[in-house]
Amino acid sequence: MAKKNISLTTSDITPENPQHCREVLEPWVFSSMPAKGFGWRLERFLDAFHWNKKIVKKSVKSLLSSQSRKLSDYRTAKHVKKTYNRTWSSVVWPHPRKPETRKARSLAEWENEGLVLTKEGLNQMQLERIMRVVELTKPAKVLEVGAGMGLNLLTLAAVFPDIEFAGIELTEAGVERAKSVQEEEQLPDVIAAYSPYDIKDASAHRKIDFHNGDATNMPFEDNSFDLVYSRLAVEQMENVRDEAITEMARVSRDAVLMVEPFADFNQDRHRNRAIKAKNYFSLFVDDMSRYGLKTQAVFGNWPQKLSEGIGLAYFKKQ
Repeated sequence: MAKKNISLTTSDITPENPQHCREVLEPWVFSSMPAKGFGWRLERFLDAFHWNKKIVKKSVKSLLSSQSRKLSDYRTAKHVKKTYNRTWSSVVWPHPRKPETRKARSLAEWENEGLVLTKEGLNQMQLERIMRVVELTKPAKVLEVGAGMGLNLLTLAAVFPDIEFAGIELTEAGVERAKSVQEEEQLPDVIAAYSPYDIKDASAHRKIDFHNGDATNMPFEDNSFDLVYSRLAVEQMENVRDEAITEMARVSRDAVLMVEPFADFNQDRHRNRAIKAKNYFSLFVDDMSRYGLKTQAVFGNWPQKLSEGIGLAYFKKQ
């Protein structure tokens, strides 16, 4: 089991080279431009217009509906399950490519640079920092909450084959997609190439324990895992956020790692409007103390989406 005296500081999870995260992101960047230039100001305007339009559209639907509806009513478990069952059934495994539509791209900003990139690029950059945390803390058992179609765990297991990994995912399609990869003797090349760390065992993905279940009622005993983590999963659970985080803390023996749009990183008007439009995560990092989690390290100095600031926060269970 992991040693409970292993602690992290913000400096531990901050790259020594400030350009490191930008270098990890490079294969996914389609174009870049000065953040103060006209082209990027236009991109910012169009992005803000998109999220303002979504808020207005939802408000109009609420007024016209026969039942009273609020913005907070939209991201229900039923809605998420329906949406992501469809997503995980059809989405391709991520690989660097030119985004063909506006929906297939992300807009990010960092160090006075505006970036237009393939949508999954920021995901890989975040996974690279998760791997850094795992590398430093050396947990024996790890759980991902909201495992999707298994991409994070499939790569993590191949990089850290001595660790016992498990994942829980609300959608049947996500679990089926992940388990279909486990039928392969070797990790498919497109997934192996996604890993920001070198693959050590291309067959270790077959040992991951995937569960189809609800994050608010997980089928695990108390203190089952040394590390419990989420990456852009709890953001989808705002209506049941307290129950989900309480469960994460319960099944963790030692630490919780979250890569989520904490409110600390979404204080400007643009991001705040987008977060509200999507009914995403609204907690500050320090709010996690209410779940018995003590903040140890926080990192967010990496390329960030225009519409959503993401922070990586590592907590110790009190």
